[in-house]
Amino acid sequence: MTLKCSQCPTPALYLVGDDDSEGGTPMCLACYGRLEDIRFRQYLMLSASSNQALDEMDFMVGFGRTGGRIPVEALAKAASMSRTYNNIKIANSNIGVINTGNLARIDAAITISQGTESAEFGARLKDLVESIAKNDQATNEKKKELVEVATAISDQAISKTPSKTVVNVLFGKLVSLASDFSTIEGAVEKLKAAWDAISGG
Repeated sequence: MTLKCSQCPTPALYLVGDDDSEGGTPMCLACYGRLEDIRFRQYLMLSASSNQALDEMDFMVGFGRTGGRIPVEALAKAASMSRTYNNIKIANSNIGVINTGNLARIDAAITISQGTESAEFGARLKDLVESIAKNDQATNEKKKELVEVATAISDQAISKTPSKTVVNVLFGKLVSLASDFSTIEGAVEKLKAAWDAISGG
């Protein structure tokens, strides 16, 4: 039996959350997309609050401005340019596997990196995400984990003051997650090399 979207009569493609015995709330592509838009806006608001808190702590300590700020304005601008992914090519059968909010953030990060010293990083980030999406051995849950960590890395890498410590810790997690998948592992290594080139290792 085909599940119906909980918000409209359209057939559902996603199960969101774990609100019932079925494992989640059924949603169609359009309604799920609206939900992800809301989540992305919430992420931007929380990121802005985080940046402000870091600024206030730096002011109180008096050592000057530290790193780790998330480029909220640039992400919002890049994401608002289009509802489609301008840089990432993923087969329709794999789109639903990965959180669309993460894909939007990564796609925005790639756009922001173009024409800058981070352009190679953006290109390797694109390769990694496409490699994760088309891998036949990784489970959907593993793919989601890999993309979540890659998203966190991309947020840091394109910020004006990235935290090398945070990025290196995230890369350690990414390497661990990718260790059982040779093609993904290779893409991670190339992304790490691109990061080392712009961060000085």
